[in-house]
Amino acid sequence: MSEVSEKLGIPTCRGHRAGTASGLVLTRTGSPAGVHVRASGEIDRVTTALLIAELDAAIDGGDGPIVVDLADVTFMDCSGVNALVTAHQAAPTRLQLRNPHPAVRRVLELTGLLDVFALANQGASLSYHPGNATRP
Repeated sequence: MSEVSEKLGIPTCRGHRAGTASGLVLTRTGSPAGVHVRASGEIDRVTTALLIAELDAAIDGGDGPIVVDLADVTFMDCSGVNALVTAHQAAPTRLQLRNPHPAVRRVLELTGLLDVFALANQGASLSYHPGNATRP
């Protein structure tokens, strides 16, 4: 069981084709500049294990930035938020969220995490910065 999965108490996803689960499709690409994870669909308690597995692989795969593109994520519950925060804790200087769908952005606002994630001007990119209490 991976570090992020262990912290959340969620087993890694089994029985699904790599990169897909009911309601969620993830694509991970790597380059010398870092890893890009593109999510599409819904992130909830059923699909979070797949997200955790992809984030674990990205964290274990190198030292470069990990960009998680959330433009096509139409729903995310607290299990998805928890997975992202826990992944950041495992790789504090590397995790970046990009292009959050309005529904995901709203979840980050409601949980108070939009105040913790700094919003970059171009490309609606978010980077986690503990202690940042000002909204962009």
